[in-house]
Amino acid sequence: MVERFAFMQAALALYLDAERDLAHSGAWDPACDHWLRDAEAARTALAAALDAVCATGPARAQDRPLRQLARIARVMLLATDEAEFAQAHGLICEFSAVLRCPGSGPIDRHVDEMLAEARRQLAAFAALPDYAPEATAAAKGFRILARVHDRYHLLLRCRTCRRDFPTKLFVLMRGQPLCPHCLAARRAALAAEAGVAFLGPDPDHSAYGHYLAPCGHILRRQFDLIARVARGETGLRCETCHAAREAAEARRFGWQRLGPCPSRRPNYRLYRHRCGHVQRVAQANMLWGQCDCAGCGQSWSARPSFLYLFEIHLPARGPRPARDYLKLGYSAHPVKRHRHQLGLPPEASVAVLRVVAMASGHAACACETALHRQLRRAHPDAVVPRAEFADGINVTREIYRPALRPVIEAALDRIEADAGAGAAAS
Repeated sequence: MVERFAFMQAALALYLDAERDLAHSGAWDPACDHWLRDAEAARTALAAALDAVCATGPARAQDRPLRQLARIARVMLLATDEAEFAQAHGLICEFSAVLRCPGSGPIDRHVDEMLAEARRQLAAFAALPDYAPEATAAAKGFRILARVHDRYHLLLRCRTCRRDFPTKLFVLMRGQPLCPHCLAARRAALAAEAGVAFLGPDPDHSAYGHYLAPCGHILRRQFDLIARVARGETGLRCETCHAAREAAEARRFGWQRLGPCPSRRPNYRLYRHRCGHVQRVAQANMLWGQCDCAGCGQSWSARPSFLYLFEIHLPARGPRPARDYLKLGYSAHPVKRHRHQLGLPPEASVAVLRVVAMASGHAACACETALHRQLRRAHPDAVVPRAEFADGINVTREIYRPALRPVIEAALDRIEADAGAGAAAS
Protein backbone atom coordinates (compact mmCIF):
# COMPACT_ATOMS: atom_id res chain seq x y z
CA MET A 1 0.00 0.00 0.00
CA VAL A 2 2.76 2.45 0.96
CA GLU A 3 4.60 1.79 -2.29
CA ARG A 4 1.47 2.31 -4.41
CA PHE A 5 0.55 5.47 -2.48
CA ALA A 6 4.04 6.87 -3.10
CA PHE A 7 3.64 6.11 -6.80
CA MET A 8 0.27 7.93 -6.72
CA GLN A 9 1.94 10.97 -5.11
CA ALA A 10 4.53 11.06 -7.88
CA ALA A 11 1.74 10.88 -10.49
CA LEU A 12 -0.14 13.68 -8.68
CA ALA A 13 2.99 15.87 -8.73
CA LEU A 14 3.39 15.34 -12.49
CA TYR A 15 -0.29 16.15 -13.02
CA LEU A 16 0.01 19.41 -11.04
CA ASP A 17 3.05 20.43 -13.11
CA ALA A 18 1.17 19.74 -16.36
CA GLU A 19 -1.84 21.77 -15.23
CA ARG A 20 0.37 24.68 -14.15
CA ASP A 21 2.01 24.65 -17.58
CA LEU A 22 -1.42 25.00 -19.13
CA ALA A 23 -2.16 27.93 -16.85
CA HIS A 24 0.66 29.91 -18.42
CA SER A 25 0.22 28.85 -22.04
CA GLY A 26 -1.85 30.14 -24.92
CA ALA A 27 -4.05 27.07 -24.88
CA TRP A 28 -6.13 28.42 -27.78
CA ASP A 29 -3.01 28.25 -29.96
CA PRO A 30 -2.51 24.98 -31.93
CA ALA A 31 1.19 25.27 -31.05
CA CYS A 32 0.22 24.47 -27.43
CA ASP A 33 -1.75 21.32 -28.26
CA HIS A 34 1.08 19.15 -26.97
CA TRP A 35 0.61 20.69 -23.48
CA LEU A 36 -3.04 19.65 -23.56
CA ARG A 37 -2.00 16.14 -24.56
CA ASP A 38 0.60 16.05 -21.76
CA ALA A 39 -2.01 17.13 -19.20
CA GLU A 40 -4.46 14.50 -20.39
CA ALA A 41 -1.76 11.81 -20.24
CA ALA A 42 -0.80 12.90 -16.71
CA ARG A 43 -4.48 12.84 -15.68
CA THR A 44 -4.89 9.32 -17.07
CA ALA A 45 -1.77 8.13 -15.24
CA LEU A 46 -3.00 9.70 -11.97
CA ALA A 47 -6.41 8.06 -12.32
CA ALA A 48 -4.75 4.67 -12.83
CA ALA A 49 -2.51 5.19 -9.78
CA LEU A 50 -5.53 6.18 -7.63
CA ASP A 51 -7.46 3.13 -8.83
CA ALA A 52 -4.53 0.92 -7.85
CA VAL A 53 -4.43 2.36 -4.30
CA CYS A 54 -8.21 2.18 -3.84
CA ALA A 55 -8.30 -1.42 -5.08
CA THR A 56 -5.62 -2.54 -2.62
CA GLY A 57 -6.95 -3.92 0.66
CA PRO A 58 -5.33 -2.62 3.88
CA ALA A 59 -2.82 -5.07 5.29
CA ARG A 60 -2.29 -3.05 8.50
CA ALA A 61 -3.83 -0.17 10.39
CA GLN A 62 -1.48 2.41 8.79
CA ASP A 63 -2.85 1.53 5.34
CA ARG A 64 -6.43 2.67 6.08
CA PRO A 65 -5.82 6.46 6.09
CA LEU A 66 -3.78 6.12 2.90
CA ARG A 67 -6.68 4.41 1.11
CA GLN A 68 -9.24 6.87 2.52
CA LEU A 69 -7.27 9.87 1.27
CA ALA A 70 -6.78 8.19 -2.13
CA ARG A 71 -10.56 7.68 -2.39
CA ILE A 72 -11.16 11.38 -1.70
CA ALA A 73 -8.53 12.34 -4.28
CA ARG A 74 -10.20 10.05 -6.82
CA VAL A 75 -13.59 11.71 -6.30
CA MET A 76 -11.95 15.13 -6.72
CA LEU A 77 -10.26 14.06 -9.95
CA LEU A 78 -13.44 12.60 -11.48
CA ALA A 79 -15.83 15.33 -10.25
CA THR A 80 -18.09 16.63 -13.01
CA ASP A 81 -19.03 19.97 -11.45
CA GLU A 82 -17.72 22.54 -9.02
CA ALA A 83 -20.03 21.55 -6.16
CA GLU A 84 -19.00 17.88 -6.24
CA PHE A 85 -15.33 18.87 -6.38
CA ALA A 86 -15.65 21.28 -3.43
CA GLN A 87 -17.62 18.74 -1.36
CA ALA A 88 -14.96 16.08 -1.89
CA HIS A 89 -12.15 18.48 -0.98
CA GLY A 90 -14.03 19.50 2.19
CA LEU A 91 -13.96 15.92 3.42
CA ILE A 92 -10.22 16.24 4.05
CA CYS A 93 -10.79 18.81 6.81
CA GLU A 94 -14.04 17.24 8.01
CA PHE A 95 -12.43 13.86 8.61
CA SER A 96 -8.91 15.00 9.46
CA ALA A 97 -8.88 12.79 12.57
CA VAL A 98 -9.44 9.71 10.45
CA LEU A 99 -6.78 10.68 7.91
CA ARG A 100 -3.81 10.08 10.20
CA CYS A 101 -2.18 7.09 11.89
CA PRO A 102 -3.31 6.26 15.43
CA GLY A 103 0.14 5.23 16.67
CA SER A 104 3.47 7.02 17.14
CA GLY A 105 5.94 4.42 15.92
CA PRO A 106 8.40 4.87 13.03
CA ILE A 107 5.96 3.47 10.47
CA ASP A 108 3.18 5.72 11.79
CA ARG A 109 5.39 8.81 11.51
CA HIS A 110 6.45 7.88 7.99
CA VAL A 111 2.84 7.36 6.88
CA ASP A 112 1.78 10.64 8.56
CA GLU A 113 4.48 12.45 6.55
CA MET A 114 3.15 10.89 3.36
CA LEU A 115 -0.42 11.93 4.28
CA ALA A 116 0.66 15.51 5.08
CA GLU A 117 2.44 15.81 1.74
CA ALA A 118 -0.57 14.37 -0.09
CA ARG A 119 -2.88 16.89 1.67
CA ARG A 120 -0.61 19.73 0.51
CA GLN A 121 -0.73 18.37 -3.03
CA LEU A 122 -4.53 18.14 -2.93
CA ALA A 123 -4.73 21.71 -1.61
CA ALA A 124 -2.67 22.80 -4.62
CA PHE A 125 -4.99 20.70 -6.78
CA ALA A 126 -8.01 22.52 -5.38
CA ALA A 127 -6.35 25.89 -5.99
CA LEU A 128 -6.08 25.29 -9.73
CA PRO A 129 -8.40 27.82 -11.42
CA ASP A 130 -9.81 25.30 -13.87
CA TYR A 131 -11.62 23.50 -11.05
CA ALA A 132 -13.87 26.42 -10.08
CA PRO A 133 -15.35 27.55 -13.42
CA GLU A 134 -18.99 28.14 -12.39
CA ALA A 135 -18.32 31.24 -10.30
CA THR A 136 -15.99 32.62 -12.96
CA ALA A 137 -18.59 32.07 -15.68
CA ALA A 138 -21.28 33.83 -13.62
CA ALA A 139 -19.00 36.80 -12.98
CA LYS A 140 -18.37 37.12 -16.74
CA GLY A 141 -22.02 36.92 -17.76
CA PHE A 142 -22.41 33.24 -18.65
CA ARG A 143 -23.72 29.97 -17.26
CA ILE A 144 -22.03 26.61 -17.80
CA LEU A 145 -24.41 24.02 -19.28
CA ALA A 146 -22.03 21.11 -19.82
CA ARG A 147 -18.57 20.01 -20.77
CA VAL A 148 -18.31 19.03 -24.44
CA HIS A 149 -15.70 17.09 -26.42
CA ASP A 150 -13.42 16.88 -23.37
CA ARG A 151 -12.97 18.58 -20.01
CA TYR A 152 -11.23 21.55 -21.66
CA HIS A 153 -14.31 22.62 -23.65
CA LEU A 154 -17.52 24.04 -22.20
CA LEU A 155 -20.99 24.83 -23.48
CA LEU A 156 -21.92 28.28 -22.19
CA ARG A 157 -25.24 30.13 -22.14
CA CYS A 158 -25.03 33.91 -22.53
CA ARG A 159 -27.07 35.77 -19.91
CA THR A 160 -27.65 38.62 -22.38
CA CYS A 161 -29.12 36.84 -25.41
CA ARG A 162 -29.93 33.49 -23.74
CA ARG A 163 -28.23 31.56 -26.53
CA ASP A 164 -25.60 28.83 -26.25
CA PHE A 165 -22.12 28.49 -27.70
CA PRO A 166 -19.00 26.35 -27.07
CA THR A 167 -15.76 27.78 -25.75
CA LYS A 168 -12.50 26.59 -24.27
CA LEU A 169 -12.08 26.36 -20.51
CA PHE A 170 -8.83 28.29 -20.80
CA VAL A 171 -10.62 31.23 -22.45
CA LEU A 172 -13.24 31.34 -19.71
CA MET A 173 -10.76 31.16 -16.83
CA ARG A 174 -8.10 33.52 -18.19
CA GLY A 175 -9.91 35.78 -20.63
CA GLN A 176 -13.32 37.09 -21.58
CA PRO A 177 -15.36 34.82 -23.85
CA LEU A 178 -17.21 36.60 -26.65
CA CYS A 179 -20.73 35.41 -27.33
CA PRO A 180 -20.80 34.95 -31.14
CA HIS A 181 -24.52 35.71 -31.22
CA CYS A 182 -24.17 39.04 -29.41
CA LEU A 183 -21.11 39.86 -31.52
CA ALA A 184 -23.03 39.15 -34.74
CA ALA A 185 -25.90 41.36 -33.53
CA ARG A 186 -23.52 44.24 -32.83
CA ARG A 187 -21.85 43.83 -36.21
CA ALA A 188 -25.23 43.73 -37.96
CA ALA A 189 -26.26 46.95 -36.22
CA LEU A 190 -23.02 48.67 -37.25
CA ALA A 191 -23.45 47.42 -40.81
CA ALA A 192 -26.98 48.84 -40.96
CA GLU A 193 -25.64 52.23 -39.81
CA ALA A 194 -23.00 52.00 -42.57
CA GLY A 195 -25.68 51.27 -45.17
CA VAL A 196 -24.89 47.59 -45.82
CA ALA A 197 -26.17 44.23 -44.56
CA PHE A 198 -23.93 41.94 -42.51
CA LEU A 199 -23.78 38.42 -43.97
CA GLY A 200 -21.26 36.83 -41.63
CA PRO A 201 -17.57 36.72 -40.70
CA ASP A 202 -14.86 35.69 -43.12
CA PRO A 203 -13.98 32.08 -42.20
CA ASP A 204 -10.38 32.61 -43.32
CA HIS A 205 -9.64 35.90 -41.55
CA SER A 206 -11.03 36.93 -38.17
CA ALA A 207 -10.71 40.68 -38.86
CA TYR A 208 -12.92 40.60 -41.99
CA GLY A 209 -16.60 40.10 -42.68
CA HIS A 210 -18.86 39.75 -45.72
CA TYR A 211 -21.47 42.43 -46.41
CA LEU A 212 -24.26 42.93 -48.95
CA ALA A 213 -24.05 46.36 -50.57
CA PRO A 214 -27.15 48.26 -51.77
CA CYS A 215 -26.07 47.53 -55.36
CA GLY A 216 -26.41 43.79 -54.70
CA HIS A 217 -22.71 42.95 -54.72
CA ILE A 218 -20.97 41.20 -51.80
CA LEU A 219 -18.12 43.12 -50.17
CA ARG A 220 -15.31 41.80 -48.00
CA ARG A 221 -14.28 44.47 -45.51
CA GLN A 222 -12.56 44.81 -42.16
CA PHE A 223 -14.86 45.20 -39.17
CA ASP A 224 -12.95 48.32 -38.11
CA LEU A 225 -13.59 49.92 -41.50
CA ILE A 226 -17.34 49.31 -41.23
CA ALA A 227 -17.28 50.91 -37.76
CA ARG A 228 -15.53 53.97 -39.20
CA VAL A 229 -18.10 54.18 -41.99
CA ALA A 230 -20.90 53.98 -39.42
CA ARG A 231 -19.30 56.88 -37.52
CA GLY A 232 -19.10 58.91 -40.72
CA GLU A 233 -15.31 58.99 -40.77
CA THR A 234 -14.94 57.47 -44.26
CA GLY A 235 -16.97 56.10 -47.13
CA LEU A 236 -17.61 52.66 -48.58
CA ARG A 237 -17.21 51.82 -52.24
CA CYS A 238 -18.15 48.72 -54.21
CA GLU A 239 -15.13 47.76 -56.28
CA THR A 240 -17.29 45.97 -58.85
CA CYS A 241 -19.42 49.04 -59.51
CA HIS A 242 -16.36 51.29 -59.43
CA ALA A 243 -14.60 49.16 -62.05
CA ALA A 244 -17.76 49.31 -64.21
CA ARG A 245 -17.81 53.12 -63.97
CA GLU A 246 -14.13 53.30 -64.91
CA ALA A 247 -14.77 51.00 -67.90
CA ALA A 248 -17.63 53.25 -69.05
CA GLU A 249 -15.43 56.33 -68.72
CA ALA A 250 -12.71 54.65 -70.80
CA ARG A 251 -15.16 53.67 -73.56
CA ARG A 252 -16.11 57.32 -74.04
CA PHE A 253 -12.57 57.98 -75.27
CA GLY A 254 -12.00 54.79 -77.25
CA TRP A 255 -10.29 52.74 -74.54
CA GLN A 256 -11.04 49.39 -72.91
CA ARG A 257 -10.26 48.92 -69.23
CA LEU A 258 -8.29 45.68 -68.79
CA GLY A 259 -7.65 45.74 -65.06
CA PRO A 260 -5.38 47.14 -62.37
CA CYS A 261 -1.89 48.40 -63.09
CA PRO A 262 0.58 45.48 -63.38
CA SER A 263 3.05 47.37 -61.17
CA ARG A 264 0.30 47.78 -58.52
CA ARG A 265 0.35 51.55 -58.61
CA PRO A 266 -3.01 52.41 -57.00
CA ASN A 267 -3.82 55.43 -59.20
CA TYR A 268 -3.12 53.70 -62.53
CA ARG A 269 -5.09 51.21 -64.61
CA LEU A 270 -4.23 49.09 -67.63
CA TYR A 271 -6.12 50.01 -70.83
CA ARG A 272 -6.26 48.90 -74.47
CA HIS A 273 -6.80 51.53 -77.15
CA ARG A 274 -9.07 50.94 -80.14
CA CYS A 275 -5.91 50.52 -82.25
CA GLY A 276 -4.90 47.55 -80.07
CA HIS A 277 -2.10 49.28 -78.16
CA VAL A 278 -1.99 48.49 -74.41
CA GLN A 279 -0.63 50.97 -71.88
CA ARG A 280 -1.00 52.23 -68.31
CA VAL A 281 -2.94 55.45 -67.77
CA ALA A 282 -3.64 57.40 -64.60
CA GLN A 283 -7.30 56.99 -63.68
CA ALA A 284 -7.69 60.73 -63.13
CA ASN A 285 -6.39 61.42 -66.66
CA MET A 286 -8.75 58.87 -68.19
CA LEU A 287 -11.67 60.46 -66.36
CA TRP A 288 -11.17 63.69 -68.33
CA GLY A 289 -9.78 62.12 -71.50
CA GLN A 290 -6.38 63.69 -70.93
CA CYS A 291 -4.41 60.81 -72.40
CA ASP A 292 -3.00 59.90 -75.78
CA CYS A 293 -2.30 56.49 -77.22
CA ALA A 294 1.42 55.80 -77.38
CA GLY A 295 0.81 53.57 -80.39
CA CYS A 296 -1.23 55.69 -82.76
CA GLY A 297 -1.40 59.12 -81.12
CA GLN A 298 0.21 62.35 -82.28
CA SER A 299 1.44 63.79 -78.98
CA TRP A 300 4.87 63.43 -77.36
CA SER A 301 3.85 60.16 -75.73
CA ALA A 302 3.48 58.49 -79.14
CA ARG A 303 6.52 59.98 -80.88
CA PRO A 304 9.98 58.37 -80.59
CA SER A 305 12.03 59.53 -77.62
CA PHE A 306 15.39 58.92 -75.95
CA LEU A 307 16.86 58.19 -72.55
CA TYR A 308 20.00 60.23 -71.98
CA LEU A 309 22.87 60.43 -69.51
CA PHE A 310 24.70 63.77 -69.26
CA GLU A 311 27.89 64.63 -67.38
CA ILE A 312 27.64 68.25 -66.25
CA HIS A 313 30.66 70.24 -65.11
CA LEU A 314 29.98 73.42 -63.15
CA PRO A 315 33.16 75.51 -62.80
CA ALA A 316 34.12 77.20 -59.56
CA ARG A 317 32.06 80.28 -58.80
CA GLY A 318 32.68 82.49 -55.77
CA PRO A 319 32.99 80.38 -52.63
CA ARG A 320 31.73 77.26 -54.42
CA PRO A 321 34.35 74.89 -55.86
CA ALA A 322 34.04 73.19 -59.22
CA ARG A 323 31.48 70.41 -59.30
CA ASP A 324 30.67 67.41 -61.52
CA TYR A 325 27.27 65.73 -61.68
CA LEU A 326 25.34 63.14 -63.70
CA LYS A 327 21.92 63.96 -65.14
CA LEU A 328 19.65 61.09 -66.15
CA GLY A 329 16.40 61.75 -68.00
CA TYR A 330 14.39 61.38 -71.20
CA SER A 331 13.63 63.76 -74.06
CA ALA A 332 12.68 63.74 -77.72
CA HIS A 333 15.63 66.11 -78.29
CA PRO A 334 18.45 65.43 -75.80
CA VAL A 335 20.78 68.12 -77.20
CA LYS A 336 18.04 70.74 -77.05
CA ARG A 337 17.36 69.58 -73.53
CA HIS A 338 20.82 70.39 -72.19
CA ARG A 339 21.36 73.52 -74.28
CA HIS A 340 18.09 75.30 -73.70
CA GLN A 341 16.12 73.69 -70.86
CA LEU A 342 18.51 72.94 -67.99
CA GLY A 343 19.32 76.61 -67.30
CA LEU A 344 23.05 75.97 -67.11
CA PRO A 345 25.44 78.92 -66.71
CA PRO A 346 27.41 79.88 -69.87
CA GLU A 347 30.68 78.57 -68.48
CA ALA A 348 29.21 75.10 -67.72
CA SER A 349 30.08 72.17 -69.96
CA VAL A 350 28.02 69.12 -70.82
CA ALA A 351 29.18 65.76 -72.16
CA VAL A 352 26.56 63.44 -73.62
CA LEU A 353 27.64 60.08 -72.21
CA ARG A 354 24.78 57.92 -73.44
CA VAL A 355 21.63 58.10 -75.57
CA VAL A 356 19.19 55.15 -75.78
CA ALA A 357 16.45 55.26 -78.44
CA MET A 358 12.94 54.41 -77.21
CA ALA A 359 9.91 53.61 -79.32
CA SER A 360 7.73 56.27 -77.70
CA GLY A 361 7.72 59.01 -75.11
CA HIS A 362 5.38 56.88 -73.02
CA ALA A 363 7.89 54.01 -72.95
CA ALA A 364 10.78 56.42 -72.22
CA CYS A 365 8.88 58.04 -69.35
CA ALA A 366 8.00 54.66 -67.81
CA CYS A 367 11.58 53.35 -68.03
CA GLU A 368 13.07 56.57 -66.68
CA THR A 369 10.67 56.70 -63.72
CA ALA A 370 11.35 53.08 -62.80
CA LEU A 371 15.12 53.57 -63.10
CA HIS A 372 15.12 56.65 -60.86
CA ARG A 373 13.10 54.75 -58.26
CA GLN A 374 15.60 51.88 -58.30
CA LEU A 375 18.59 54.20 -58.00
CA ARG A 376 17.11 56.14 -55.09
CA ARG A 377 16.38 52.95 -53.19
CA ALA A 378 19.65 51.15 -53.91
CA HIS A 379 22.04 54.14 -53.82
CA PRO A 380 20.55 56.92 -51.66
CA ASP A 381 24.03 58.30 -50.89
CA ALA A 382 24.60 58.97 -54.63
CA VAL A 383 21.54 61.24 -54.92
CA VAL A 384 22.61 64.91 -54.89
CA PRO A 385 20.38 67.15 -52.74
CA ARG A 386 18.80 70.05 -54.63
CA ALA A 387 20.40 72.70 -52.40
CA GLU A 388 23.81 71.65 -53.71
CA PHE A 389 23.11 72.20 -57.43
CA ALA A 390 20.20 74.66 -57.42
CA ASP A 391 22.46 77.60 -58.31
CA GLY A 392 23.63 75.95 -61.54
CA ILE A 393 21.00 73.47 -62.84
CA ASN A 394 17.31 74.32 -63.33
CA VAL A 395 15.84 70.99 -62.15
CA THR A 396 14.65 69.75 -58.78
CA ARG A 397 15.97 66.16 -58.81
CA GLU A 398 17.43 63.36 -60.96
CA ILE A 399 21.02 64.50 -60.30
CA TYR A 400 23.59 61.92 -59.16
CA ARG A 401 27.23 61.67 -58.12
CA PRO A 402 29.74 60.72 -60.88
CA ALA A 403 30.65 57.55 -58.97
CA LEU A 404 27.26 56.10 -59.91
CA ARG A 405 28.04 56.15 -63.65
CA PRO A 406 28.87 52.39 -64.00
CA VAL A 407 25.59 51.47 -62.32
CA ILE A 408 23.55 53.78 -64.58
CA GLU A 409 25.41 52.61 -67.68
CA ALA A 410 24.69 48.98 -66.84
CA ALA A 411 20.99 49.78 -66.33
CA LEU A 412 20.86 51.61 -69.68
CA ASP A 413 22.49 48.58 -71.33
CA ARG A 414 19.67 46.39 -70.06
CA ILE A 415 17.00 48.86 -71.18
CA GLU A 416 18.57 49.15 -74.62
CA ALA A 417 18.71 45.37 -74.99
CA ASP A 418 15.04 45.03 -73.94
CA ALA A 419 14.01 47.83 -76.33
CA GLY A 420 15.88 46.15 -79.17
CA ALA A 421 14.30 42.79 -78.44
CA GLY A 422 10.85 44.39 -78.36
CA ALA A 423 11.42 46.14 -81.67
CA ALA A 424 12.60 42.89 -83.29
CA ALA A 425 9.57 41.01 -82.00
CA SER A 426 7.19 43.64 -83.38
